[in-house]
Amino acid sequence: MKFKLFYSVVVTVALLALASCGGDKTAAVPSSPDGTVKSIASAIANQQPQAIWRAMPKSYQQDVNQIIRLTAEMVSQENYDKTASLFRRVLKVLKDKKAIFIGAMKKMPVPAKDVNAGYDAAVEVFGLLVNSQLGSHSTLKNLDVDKFLSTTGSSIMKAMGKVNPDISAAMTEADNVTVKLVSSSGDKAVVELTRAKDKSKKKMTLVKVEGRWIPEKMSRKWKAETGKMIAALNKKKADAAQMNMMMKVALPELEKVVVDLEKINNEADLMALQMKMMSGSLMQMMMMNRKKPVSRPSPSPAPAPTPGAKPGTNTGTTTPPK
Repeated sequence: MKFKLFYSVVVTVALLALASCGGDKTAAVPSSPDGTVKSIASAIANQQPQAIWRAMPKSYQQDVNQIIRLTAEMVSQENYDKTASLFRRVLKVLKDKKAIFIGAMKKMPVPAKDVNAGYDAAVEVFGLLVNSQLGSHSTLKNLDVDKFLSTTGSSIMKAMGKVNPDISAAMTEADNVTVKLVSSSGDKAVVELTRAKDKSKKKMTLVKVEGRWIPEKMSRKWKAETGKMIAALNKKKADAAQMNMMMKVALPELEKVVVDLEKINNEADLMALQMKMMSGSLMQMMMMNRKKPVSRPSPSPAPAPTPGAKPGTNTGTTTPPK
């Protein structure tokens, strides 16, 4: 949960911008609607996701920062930093004992086409995250989103492009999109995007919010969606103490798993550890914390019939004498 909310916001913005095929290698954002779209498209092609952040309205950036801060406040610094430390130890195991994991993956029922490349990319992305500003509670709480996207975000895009040809092709194609201004009136504009690959065209409506041109669909949904996320986080503050207590209990068990992971020497050890984890106390704790069905009270036994009561009648009544 610590990172999920933050990433959902960033990814949503990125997808909306890409959907419009829409910086620059500098912090400047063009003032025209077509210039903004072309600038963001070029930035995506050059693995510069920070351009999306810089093109966002100021209040939208404030919404993201608030979500990050509220998310960080849900987890205590002790629990967060301990978890991050364990993740870095797992990262070292994944790097040092790659051959063991690759061997096990190749024996899976449906192994990936290129296990090595996929493994390397996954480990690289994992390493980028745990060694980034997300790697400690204090830096997460005061996250510099522009810096994070300029460094970690850019590196992640490059890593994904290396392992997935489709992602690499999509990023390259973004720089070959022609953007034409169709109409502009006040704070609303329509641009036409033409793909170089097949000459297909698509029109996109943009609106100006706080001096920034953004997709109209994004402007309609942003405040409602981020408002829901902020309200949900504020509501969950009451559960933070209980969640942190559960984490504090679970972390020593998780560390035992990491210690065992550090000790594996071959695929047999890895399989044995997997079986141990499936039956271990950590798994039992996870199962116990799953949502339990609502228990319904058992019906009370019917009272014994009083003297003179007729069968099938109210047991609390008696038959009047004749």
